[in-house]
Amino acid sequence: MLGNFTPHAVLMILVGLAPCSASMATDQWGDLTGTIVLRGAPPELPKLDLGTDAYCCKAEPKNESLVLGAEQQVANVVVYVRPKRGKPLVVHEDYQAVRDEPVKLDNEGCAFTPHVVLVQTEQPLLLKNTDAVNHSIKSELGDESFNFMLTAKGTQELSFETPQRVPRPVACSIHPFMQGWLLVRDDPYMAATDAEGKFLIANLPAGEHELQFWHELPGYLKNCQSDQVQLDRRGRVKVTIEPDTVTDLGTIVVDAELMASEGS
Repeated sequence: MLGNFTPHAVLMILVGLAPCSASMATDQWGDLTGTIVLRGAPPELPKLDLGTDAYCCKAEPKNESLVLGAEQQVANVVVYVRPKRGKPLVVHEDYQAVRDEPVKLDNEGCAFTPHVVLVQTEQPLLLKNTDAVNHSIKSELGDESFNFMLTAKGTQELSFETPQRVPRPVACSIHPFMQGWLLVRDDPYMAATDAEGKFLIANLPAGEHELQFWHELPGYLKNCQSDQVQLDRRGRVKVTIEPDTVTDLGTIVVDAELMASEGS
């Protein structure tokens, strides 16, 4: 007998589905924050070879593969949630409200701005070129790879259906010294550290999550730690998000030697 189940619940039972659970919906959310700093002398970055392009030489773009603050805070570390296979994350309504708003990646001063761009699947990515010279923008994203001309003052809008495991390089065929990074994920729970090495991921579903930490020089931030957490050899750690609470992972220290190692 099916007892006093509602018609909706009866239908779910008949087709072999469980009633709605915490993995499908939630009204409990929390924030996640932390800071990344470098310990030791940073590696010397090679100077960009700007070639003979007069416009780019005048703009003087800098090597941004390692950007440090006044106290060696590390910018452009990417932090994102790795959902369990087959269990997509519930997304807070604040993110749903802005999902159709384009994320912008500009070509400005012969450099990609921002250096790291984060976008959800099916969310518009607006590529801009505010420079007075042409750029040819490309990125290897499997079946969704792109390579096209972005004329001076031009724009191009893209979207993607397939999430990426790690950030992928963005480059310019005309100006090979230009380098940026693009991360495509199925959910909005990702961030890049700012100029003070800080990151914030807001409105995460309460509960346990596995985080991935990544930077373009070493790849995974393996075995780095703070007083609160210890990243593993793949730059991952599990944390518990409490409802209505800001979970602070503290100051995660990256040894300078790691920034000189081969990326993952």
